[in-house]
Amino acid sequence: MRGFCFRHPLLSSLLLLSVSIGLQQYSSFLASFWSDAALDRKLIENSVGALFSLWVLLMLRVRIYWWSDQLVRQSYLLLLPMSYLLVNFLGEALVWPTWSQLFLIAGESLLSGFLEEVLLRGCILMLIFRAMPEQGLLRAVLLSSLMFGLAHWANLLKVEADWITVLAQVIYGFFIGVGFAAVYVRTCALMPLILIHGGINMTDALTLDIATEAPDVATGPWAEFVQIAPVILLCLPLLIYGVFLLRLSQRRRLHFH
Repeated sequence: MRGFCFRHPLLSSLLLLSVSIGLQQYSSFLASFWSDAALDRKLIENSVGALFSLWVLLMLRVRIYWWSDQLVRQSYLLLLPMSYLLVNFLGEALVWPTWSQLFLIAGESLLSGFLEEVLLRGCILMLIFRAMPEQGLLRAVLLSSLMFGLAHWANLLKVEADWITVLAQVIYGFFIGVGFAAVYVRTCALMPLILIHGGINMTDALTLDIATEAPDVATGPWAEFVQIAPVILLCLPLLIYGVFLLRLSQRRRLHFH
């Protein structure tokens, strides 16, 4: 299977991502039989996804840079991704959950950050780059980030989801993917991005899942997109930042293997 993945990197990347989404959705469905709590189902869903990402890592036998001395010298590159920990609090009221809820939110958020960073930035990015080195690192980053964005279409399987909101998630998910991948390439350290990603998911859960949202005044299919458009614009700097870092790496002949 490893040979097939490296002979057909794009196809295998899409298959691995699809299997991961399918396993998570199926585990969430099974969990619904014994618990009606959304947090319980998310915890199980992300636990299964994290285990699958570890299996992919062992199967592909690609090296992941969890931490490096290079990060110490270039820790300032994490400042922009870290600033997005505060984005979810813009215009939202934080309601402090119970300690049991907080524990579940922290667990499922970190597991989500782990599985997405390991699978997308650790495995799929390296798979595409090693299989097609002549295409360049920038293209590998763009392709893996596009897959990360498109993976958000799976949110349509949720009962309360609408395609306009999910479309916005696909767009800003792509922007975030490019920025995070570029920082990983420059720092050779995935662990800080896992923690930042988990922190972003956690603040999102604290403001959206726990807090009670006010009803929308605007109606219509594009009203929700207009409301979420500022989030897309807020994530646009990550796309620009990522492309800048990758082009700078190419000019300085930095190599990422």
